[in-house]
Amino acid sequence: MKLLNIKIIAFICLCFILLAACQSDESGESKEITEPTHITDTVKITDCTGLQKLIDETPSGGTLDLPDHCTYRESATLSKPITLIGGDGVTIKGSDVWSDWLQRTDGLWESKLSVPSFGAANLECDPDQGDRCKWKEQVFVDDNPLVQIAQGTDPSTGQFALDKQRKIVLHDDPKDHKVEVTMRTFWIKGSAQNVTIDQFVFRHAANDRGLGGVDFGGNNWTLKNSSLGFAHAANVSMARVAGSLVQNIDTFGAGQVGIVGNYANGKIEGGRVHDNNIEGTKPSFAGGGIKISNPVNLTITGVEVDHNHDNGIWTDVPTSPQKIVISNNKVHHNPGDGIRVEVTTNAEVFGNLVYENGWERTKAGIALNASSSSNVHDNILAWNYNGIEIRNPLRTDKHKDEGAYDKVSDIHVHHNKIIAEDKPGDDDKLALAWIQAWKGGNIFEPSANNRGNDNEYYFTTKEDGQNRYRWSSPYASLEQFNSSPGEENGHYLTDAEKDQILSSNKLPARPEAH
Repeated sequence: MKLLNIKIIAFICLCFILLAACQSDESGESKEITEPTHITDTVKITDCTGLQKLIDETPSGGTLDLPDHCTYRESATLSKPITLIGGDGVTIKGSDVWSDWLQRTDGLWESKLSVPSFGAANLECDPDQGDRCKWKEQVFVDDNPLVQIAQGTDPSTGQFALDKQRKIVLHDDPKDHKVEVTMRTFWIKGSAQNVTIDQFVFRHAANDRGLGGVDFGGNNWTLKNSSLGFAHAANVSMARVAGSLVQNIDTFGAGQVGIVGNYANGKIEGGRVHDNNIEGTKPSFAGGGIKISNPVNLTITGVEVDHNHDNGIWTDVPTSPQKIVISNNKVHHNPGDGIRVEVTTNAEVFGNLVYENGWERTKAGIALNASSSSNVHDNILAWNYNGIEIRNPLRTDKHKDEGAYDKVSDIHVHHNKIIAEDKPGDDDKLALAWIQAWKGGNIFEPSANNRGNDNEYYFTTKEDGQNRYRWSSPYASLEQFNSSPGEENGHYLTDAEKDQILSSNKLPARPEAH
C-alpha cells in the first residue's frame, strides 16, 4: 500500500510539472519551443512562438492553426496566400507591457523607456478637441485607454502625456496595474492575395489615415469572427482590393473609423461596428462607423452599427460603374446620419432598422446627398431627428471633378415606415424631405424623375400646423404632401400598427429624452 501511495504522489507531481510546462505568459513567449507538426498543408502549433516566423514557415496556400490563449506582441506581414486560424483568446497586440516606472519629485510617474517617434497623423481634428487626433501614442491601464494630453503638460487621472524624451508620464501609481504602451503601427498587412484571417483578437496600433490595423493588401481577403479595437486611425482597411469579405467582426474604439475603404469591391456582413472615432477626429473627415470612398461593388448587410461619432454607414466619392447595397442592418445612436449615401450612384437601401440617429447634429436616419439612380425602400425608421432626407447641394465649389453631382435624379423612396417624435418649434425636423440646397439644382424638375410613394408615417401628436414634410416647399399635412411628386399614397399608421411594428422588430416603444 505504501508503494502504491508513492506511485500516486509521483503521478500527481508529474501532471503538475507537465501542466506548468504548457503554460505561457501573456507576452506570447513559451518556456519550451516545440517544432511545428505538418499535417498536409496545415501547420498545427502547440506553443506560443513568434508569429511572423510561423507564417514564413507555412507553405503557400496552407493553413496556420495557432494554439488557444496565445498573445503575440508583434506585427505580421503576409506575402503569400495563407489561412490564419486563431482560436479562443488568440490575440495580436501592437503594445508592450511596461513595468519600469519612477516617481518624480512632483509626484507624477515617469517611464524608464521612451516610445518610438510615430510622426503626426494625417487627420483633421474636431476644433474642440485640439490636436489630439494627430497624436498616435497610446497607453492602456488594465485594458482601459488613457487620454493623451499635450506634450510637457501634467496629466490627471485617466490621462497621459509625453515628456521631451518621449517618456510616458502618468498621474497615478502604475504599481499593481497592467500598463500597455503601443509600439507598433499595425497588426497584419501584406500584398498577398487569397488570405483568410479567422478568430483573432486585435488590440492597439499607432496607424495613420487610410490604413487599418488589419490592412487588406490584395484581392480576396477575408477577415471574420474577430474582435478589433483601438487602432489610432481605422481598425480595418479594405482599400483598392476586389473580393473582400469582412464577416462577423466586432470593431470598436478606433480613433477615426471602424472600417475604412477606398475603391472597395466586396462585402461587409454581420457583426457589430460601434463606439468609433474616440480620438476627436473631425466627423466630416471620415470619422464614424463605416466609411467607404469610391465604392465599386459594395454590399453592407446584417451589421449592427451604433454609437459611432459621427455617421454610422457612409459611402462617399464617385466612381464608375457603381453598385451599392445597404440592407438589413441595425443602425442606431449615431449622432450624425445613420446611413449616408453621398456623391454616389446606383445605391439600394432596404430592410434596415434605423433609430435614434442624428440628434447631436440635426441629421437623418437615412440621407442621400448629391446622389442619383438610387432606391430607398422597406426600411423602418424610428425616433431619428429627421427620417429620410434627399439633398441636392452644390458640389463644384470645392470638387471641380464632381460637377455631375450638382444634379440629383432617379431617386425613388417608397414603402418605408417612418415613426417620429414631434418637437414643437423645430420646423426643420422632417419625416421625409427633398431639399434643393442651391438655386441651380434640378431635384424638383419633372425630367429628374425623383419621386416617393406608399410611405407610412406616425407622429406622437396629431397634425397641428407644424411642418413635417418637404418637396419644393414645406408641408404640415400629409394630404398636401401627397399632392407633390415627393409622396403619393402616403398614409398614417394607427397606434396599434405603430406598436406592432416596434414590438415585432424589437425597437424602442418610445423616444429617448432629447
